[in-house]
Amino acid sequence: MSKKKSFLKSFFPGKKVDTERKIEKAEKKAEKILDKALDKGEELIFDAQKYSHALSSQVEALMKKLEASYLAVFEKELQKNLGELTQKLEREQLSTINAELKAYKETQMKHIDALVLEKVNQMAREVLGRSLLDREHEELIVAALKKAREQHVF
Repeated sequence: MSKKKSFLKSFFPGKKVDTERKIEKAEKKAEKILDKALDKGEELIFDAQKYSHALSSQVEALMKKLEASYLAVFEKELQKNLGELTQKLEREQLSTINAELKAYKETQMKHIDALVLEKVNQMAREVLGRSLLDREHEELIVAALKKAREQHVF
């Protein structure tokens, strides 16, 4: 300690230096500075946590808004595409049904024509008592059909 006293005495010549008291004073000052620094550090950490929490809440709220927005857009597009697809399928089905109906109608008309021709031939044989030539049958059938239409049979 003698070196410390002599060192301090060199800075303060003619004054009595109480080294221990000055060291205690310096330690108390250092402790106060450290306490203030720790308090300030705790305050900064608390503020940072508060800010982080607030920011997290804002990000979460924004994400929910974006999610809702994207879901709404997706649902709208899905409904639009579903409507277009439904209309397309309906048109295709209607077209198919019309084609099938036309084919069925033609088949039935051929069947009816054959039945009418058979009945006309049968009636002609009964009435005339003989078979007719194809050309005569045709003329007779055409005449019978005209007469049937005039009488609103068909």
